[in-house]
Amino acid sequence: MITQIVFYRGGDMNIIKINGNDLLFSDSGQGWFPIEGLRLSVDGVIKENPDLADNSNWRGEAIRRFKEKFKDIPDGEKVAYVIEEMKKFGWSAKTIKKDGFREEAVK
Repeated sequence: MITQIVFYRGGDMNIIKINGNDLLFSDSGQGWFPIEGLRLSVDGVIKENPDLADNSNWRGEAIRRFKEKFKDIPDGEKVAYVIEEMKKFGWSAKTIKKDGFREEAVK
């Protein structure tokens, strides 16, 4: 089942689409890109993964680890996980839309 979550931070909007173990991102809903398309902060990555501080491939390794972690999360918990992770960066979830269902406001 494909689920879309719409997030806002100030005047910015971000949409995350969860399709099984895959995440896609968009800031307009018109074009989607995978996690590899995100800008990652080296400081943020090292905060979450201190052992990558001296790794020249810190970005690739951080993405690989995230994908493995996300794959291990049970399907029923993936939406809550994404919402909590985005909340850490100041994004608040406003709506969730699951395929075949109406859009719902996040409580």
